[in-house]
Amino acid sequence: MENKVIWLTGASSGIGRELAVLLRAMRARLVLSARNADALVELQEQCGGTEWARVLPLDLMNVDGLQRCVAEARELFGRIDCLICNAGVSQRSRAIETNAEVLQRLVTVNFVAPAELARQVARDMVASGGGAIVAVSSLAGYVATPLRSGYAASKHALHGYFDALRAELVGSNVSVTLAVPGFIRTEISTNALTGDGRTYDHMDENQARGMSPQRCAIKIIRAIATRKREAYIGLGVRGWLALALRKLAPGILAGSISRAKVT
Repeated sequence: MENKVIWLTGASSGIGRELAVLLRAMRARLVLSARNADALVELQEQCGGTEWARVLPLDLMNVDGLQRCVAEARELFGRIDCLICNAGVSQRSRAIETNAEVLQRLVTVNFVAPAELARQVARDMVASGGGAIVAVSSLAGYVATPLRSGYAASKHALHGYFDALRAELVGSNVSVTLAVPGFIRTEISTNALTGDGRTYDHMDENQARGMSPQRCAIKIIRAIATRKREAYIGLGVRGWLALALRKLAPGILAGSISRAKVT
């Protein structure tokens, strides 16, 4: 990672923040993006100041402004060697109680915006001879559970898009990696959206008992370095069992999910 220019979205907290700290320790140069500009400036100082890290505030709901942001990110260090689409928002509400505005936000932040960033950055990488694109997804990209209908839909879409992108980029020296975290100890459930758009404001038990974001970040960096197609991280026994049942006994999985206690 030394001297690689890495653009990281969702850098202000959780997995994104840990990725930034670890990548800086490996002497990477960072473009840090999130909505919280103050948190980004604090992180920039932790990562060695402007010589090593630059701040680029980014609101993924503003899809029309993404082309300008890509150009600005490229100009900060003159290139982008790796794009990590880590930003995302989760959901805690029944499908029939989730309004259209919340559904649109989930799909835009988790799928449309990262797909558009990847499209534009990949084009530059192909022209320059290579690079790496990473999308941080979720176990929900494979296994949908109650209270996460829009979130699961957005992650399923993310998987489909990046799988297709990877196939199209074969031979270009541009790798495409899907990181698939399961239960990671972050604020994702606390910041999840309810049906009317308010914040859920509760830490799920599975999140509280999950893998540390630092350990998750280490595994994502290893996946990038080895150009893995997919990296499954922190799934736990239940996560791996769900993936196995999805392939071997989908009916059993469907019944189990319908009876499972979820928050």
